[in-house]
Amino acid sequence: MKSCASSYGFITILNGLVIASLILISQTTSLSSNHTANTTPDKHHTLSSDFIESIVYDKTPSIVLKYDLSQIQIGLIEGFSVNKQKIFLKGTYGLAILDLDKKETYVKRFRNIFLGVDNEQGIWYLTETSNSIFRWDGKKTVEFGKNQGWILPARFHKPLIPVNSTPLLIAGDNIWLATSSDVRLFNGKTWRVFTATEIGIKLPFKVGVEPNFILAHNSLTGEIWAAACYWQGDQWVGGSSPYQFDGKRWYKIEFPIENVCVTQLTFDKNGNGYLTTPTTVWKYNGKNWNEINLPVFQEMPKNSTFRIIQFALGSFENPWISVELTKENGIPDQSHIFQYKDTKFIKVSTLEGISKPVLFLTAQNSPIFYNNKKVFQTTPAGIELISDKNFELIIQDLDGNIWLISDTKSRPLLWSLVENQNFIEAANQ
Repeated sequence: MKSCASSYGFITILNGLVIASLILISQTTSLSSNHTANTTPDKHHTLSSDFIESIVYDKTPSIVLKYDLSQIQIGLIEGFSVNKQKIFLKGTYGLAILDLDKKETYVKRFRNIFLGVDNEQGIWYLTETSNSIFRWDGKKTVEFGKNQGWILPARFHKPLIPVNSTPLLIAGDNIWLATSSDVRLFNGKTWRVFTATEIGIKLPFKVGVEPNFILAHNSLTGEIWAAACYWQGDQWVGGSSPYQFDGKRWYKIEFPIENVCVTQLTFDKNGNGYLTTPTTVWKYNGKNWNEINLPVFQEMPKNSTFRIIQFALGSFENPWISVELTKENGIPDQSHIFQYKDTKFIKVSTLEGISKPVLFLTAQNSPIFYNNKKVFQTTPAGIELISDKNFELIIQDLDGNIWLISDTKSRPLLWSLVENQNFIEAANQ
């Protein structure tokens, strides 16, 4: 999972009717790729000619039915994750693990706070009645309390951005957890709590101000990074420079801006870091930070403001960002999608309306958009609808596969997006 410290994060953002024949869960059914191809998210879109030239388009991806979830009784499905053909479901009053290969389901009914899934396919969660943390693998539940290093209760604040974040970070054999006030490490046996003071981060301790910690893993060096942003309502009011953990201690990485609000931090395979604030993007080469200019500055309407909602790094490691423009009255007006190419961001598309689009870069590095419960792709003709069905939840697994759930209120169904092998981004070959 995962939502935002890692390249693919666990994103939980899921309605529609399906004909009765789809209840045969042993069958695999594809949605037609020819449904109202000119439908667009929100009200209007434009597509950059620079982007059109970099795409070779052949065929619309398919959205394929994988499983009928209606018999899994855990209340309303609120979120889910996928790991190696196992589906991990979070409901209003329970958890479930579905093994797609074996067609087996394990259910645990209780109210919980879902944190994420580890590499051994266990769910980590909290409860409102205990100060411990728990792990459940479908058969066994293990509690970790004070004697196992969980010495402080954990609090979580959900910030306005980023939209794709998860507090749980898997780094090799270790599990890291970011809370509202500290960072925690599980080494396979016990937990270790690093307080903000121990890391070097000064918390605001002001009424109405909520800290939010983020984590990132540099897979090239093995180092863990942590940073924070402080929120008061929907406004950021400060934060901290990033800190790096070398396995023994934390040390500060100097940053050009004091009290910076760090919303996302990602590393590519070469060890380069990308850091976003609500209004800027920075690249770190191991020694220096360099700001990447955003062309949105020259295009903003008068008295408008903007904030970076999402940063995504594709399989070819070319960054993409989603930027939201807001009118003087505080109402979102437009969303702009940019692709980083040749040392600068090039605008791919403009979407009109208040709904925030969520961007996914598939295993083939194809951009897929989720907006107003619909799924779209970018083509030379513009942004086109992949399916006319409504999906209420959508996530991306660590392999880049996109999974969806429809109709959570009455008859939830699990779907997956299947790409055409000829739909590639030629510029990145």
